[in-house]
Amino acid sequence: MGEDRMNKPHLTKEAERKYFVDNPDAPIDNLEKEWYRDYDYVVKTFASSGIPTKKSKLTKQGWYDAWLEMVSLCARALEYNAEANRRAKNLEDELQTTNKKIIETADEYKKMVKSFDELGEKYTKDMDALMKLLLLLGRKIDE
Repeated sequence: MGEDRMNKPHLTKEAERKYFVDNPDAPIDNLEKEWYRDYDYVVKTFASSGIPTKKSKLTKQGWYDAWLEMVSLCARALEYNAEANRRAKNLEDELQTTNKKIIETADEYKKMVKSFDELGEKYTKDMDALMKLLLLLGRKIDE
């Protein structure tokens, strides 16, 4: 069954959710899919029973248990949302830090290029002076 899903990578979110609900033994690789499966189970439990009566399949205890499951699912949904927001904030902070490092590195690079340019100019001037000195020395030796 897991291979089945792998062969269909372009499932819509709804189709993927339905796949996991219809195949409860399918491996779950993230919390959201597990949450959808539990959510659909609770919704089906409520929908199949209606308001509990003496003839109802779902007893008052069953309704209470289903209600507790729904509350649990809502709490988990809030936890997942908070976790997603926390991760998004962390990623945003990492992005800001990385951007600052990039800017600092670019500034350092500009400074290095400028200092290399200055060294190159100084080297060129020194080489010109040395060449003139060698020419003068060569003339003195010739005399």
